[in-house]
Amino acid sequence: MRNSILFSSFLDAVNVASVTIIFVVCYTKGKENITDWRMIFIGVLSLAVIFSFKKVNSAGVVIGAAGVGYLLTIMF
Repeated sequence: MRNSILFSSFLDAVNVASVTIIFVVCYTKGKENITDWRMIFIGVLSLAVIFSFKKVNSAGVVIGAAGVGYLLTIMF
């Protein structure tokens, strides 16, 4: 399929469109949901864990972020 110039261009356009849609959805959800310091703290902490430990499970990051969010809700 990649050997055809027309079909290859079509596939490239579909890839660009899908990445653009993903970016717009992530930006919109981030703008709507990141409203206070707790969410920013959880996001930065999750990014630090993801980039610091290479073999961390994504489910563990989600469960850990939920636990930190629960603790921050109780404490503050």
